[in-house]
Amino acid sequence: EEQQMKVYPNPSDELAVISFKLKKSEHLSLTVIDNQGKLVKVLKHESYHPAGMFIERFYPKKENLAGGVYYFVMETDTQRKVQKFIVN
Repeated sequence: EEQQMKVYPNPSDELAVISFKLKKSEHLSLTVIDNQGKLVKVLKHESYHPAGMFIERFYPKKENLAGGVYYFVMETDTQRKVQKFIVN
């Protein structure tokens, strides 16, 4: 069964919490891209994480992000997930 990456609250401009359950220990990268696919922020880069719940916090206002559509991209050794996020 596929696990969904969750982002909440969405939309937001103060804080986004990204959560995802890893079925096994593996390397994980988490980035933020804009609507044109341009890299905005690297949150994790090839970090090794144990199996279980993964949670990361992102603060759009601290990154001076303009209002609009962004995407969180999570890549592990076995899968890639993309989740839309709106900065208001």
